[in-house]
Amino acid sequence: MAGRDVMGLAQTAPARPQPLRSPSCSAWKTGSRGRVRALIVAPTRELAEQIRQAFADLGRQTRLRSVSIYGGVGFGPQVQALRSGPEIVVLAPAGFSITSARVR
Repeated sequence: MAGRDVMGLAQTAPARPQPLRSPSCSAWKTGSRGRVRALIVAPTRELAEQIRQAFADLGRQTRLRSVSIYGGVGFGPQVQALRSGPEIVVLAPAGFSITSARVR
């Protein structure tokens, strides 16, 4: 990891994933658009979608775009979403195989 990388860990709980929108996201707001600035790994697709929704709410104010990637749904829309240039990608474990196999 370079000196500019941040890694965090949060326990899952019934509460909304608000803590994941930490002060570090202010750094994600600067710089060029359309490049992934954060990769968040969630243990389940349900949690990945909750986290993406929390970032979508934040994106209404900051114009940051987010997508969630996970297995069990069609490849096409997810690959298209990745190619559209989101700044935040939320990934559930099955999504690793999707991104590595399809987005090249």
